[in-house]
Amino acid sequence: MVLDLGAGGKLDQYFNVIQVDIFRYPAVDVVASADKLPFADNTFDAVVSQAVFEHLQYPEWAASEIRRVLKVGGIAKIDTAFLQPEHGYPHHFFNATETGLRHWLRDFDLEWSGVEPFQQPKWALHWFLGLYLDFIGPTRARVLRELSVGDLSRLLQRHADGQNFESDAPYISALDAIPARSQRVLAAGVSVRAKNRAKSVVEPGDQIKSSIAPVDREREMHLLRSEQLVLESALNDLRGRYSTLREEADYLHQFAPGLDRSTIAFTDIFGAKGAFLDSFTHRAKETSSNPRPFASIIIKASEGARLLDSFFSLVGQSYGGWECLIVLTRTANPTVGGLASRIEKLDSRVKVLHSEDLRMDPLVFANGEFCLRLQEGATLVSKALEEVVTAARFNTEISGVSFDYCRDSLHGPYAIRCHGQIPWAPINTSACFVRLDPVADDSSSIGVSHISMPLMRLIGDQEVSITPVKAQLRFLIERNVDLSSSLSEARLEGDVAAKEARQLADDTANYLSQFSTESKTAG
Repeated sequence: MVLDLGAGGKLDQYFNVIQVDIFRYPAVDVVASADKLPFADNTFDAVVSQAVFEHLQYPEWAASEIRRVLKVGGIAKIDTAFLQPEHGYPHHFFNATETGLRHWLRDFDLEWSGVEPFQQPKWALHWFLGLYLDFIGPTRARVLRELSVGDLSRLLQRHADGQNFESDAPYISALDAIPARSQRVLAAGVSVRAKNRAKSVVEPGDQIKSSIAPVDREREMHLLRSEQLVLESALNDLRGRYSTLREEADYLHQFAPGLDRSTIAFTDIFGAKGAFLDSFTHRAKETSSNPRPFASIIIKASEGARLLDSFFSLVGQSYGGWECLIVLTRTANPTVGGLASRIEKLDSRVKVLHSEDLRMDPLVFANGEFCLRLQEGATLVSKALEEVVTAARFNTEISGVSFDYCRDSLHGPYAIRCHGQIPWAPINTSACFVRLDPVADDSSSIGVSHISMPLMRLIGDQEVSITPVKAQLRFLIERNVDLSSSLSEARLEGDVAAKEARQLADDTANYLSQFSTESKTAG
């Protein structure tokens, strides 16, 4: 597996290359910062980075992250700028010599360093001269183009020595015509003048300490603030998962009424919701009064726990205008079939398609304005449909609504945020609601609208059985202890947050114990 760090606007994609960039270019797989990569240790066999390090505020941090995610013996190939004009958005921080680049990668065993063919000095000269002539304008550029390379070199030498000829005046004037705002792009150097701040008072006899903070302190504070935001997001995510787990526990109790339901009782923190199935059925009846749902959600069912996860994420939507088509393949076991049938009986918005119905595409049975093929086990955030409806109603000429999503990591507590690409075949994608009815005037269609926020969570590709799902939930339980401590230290919500996280751990564990019987059957 290869990591392309700072892939930028490349158009080609390869199955074994993960393209990372700080911006959402079309072929980018993961949006992330080079100095804080969202990958586990020892993930990649190779890392390539082309024309990126000059744009990094903390290149040594990026080198450290590359070393962390690279396997022992893995290869890192870094190309960066030396004699190049200032370029790139949003910043161009450094131009590095070979010695500087080797210093940044001093923790690696350096096999080779030097100048590649595409980094030859002639290309630097070409770049500088091209920009210089562009900056001074076409009239003055024509004046300079009259000179040969030798004439220009001798003219600049005379100018440096203060021995200009009278005939040199128009050429010097053309050279000096570069606008002030463009001078920094091609400047031979830059300077700064700074005023020293007030120093801390030192008591007599105390050791004098420098008032200058360590170089990395600003970056450490930035990471701490970022970590706090991640913790806040994780807490909200845990709350949502906890609510879903409680609803699933109530629902599973209907399958096995003999279980001790006291182990999954509601807590005083959230308050009692009453009988879940009563409100659930009530919502279903209200929704059924709508002659046509906004969205048809198609779930191909093969495993009970994943089906429940996806289904209950629909139940928790703030916008209820949906229908769910559960597709049972010929290989689906009886447990999953029975589970789907019971869901269909409880909610009129659910329709189960059996093997005899699969001679046609499931879309034939869809009644919604838009359709989403939801990967089994994937869950929608509570406001997902609300956001999609808003986007679709804002512009009725779009053919679909795509969105970002998060993919669970098997090696850490935080999900990787991914950019939902505008699909070539949108009807088969899992990150795009596609309009089922064609736009009245095809010529007025503006394509797919994109929502730049994560509306769906996907489980890891390697989680193909109930055992890894349970392991992931256990990981969340263990993580809650750390979250509670971190949240308390950050004073986000004090004792209430810590109590809530502890309660979540207890109720999740209780839920898993109730779920173990079905997991054995499904396995």
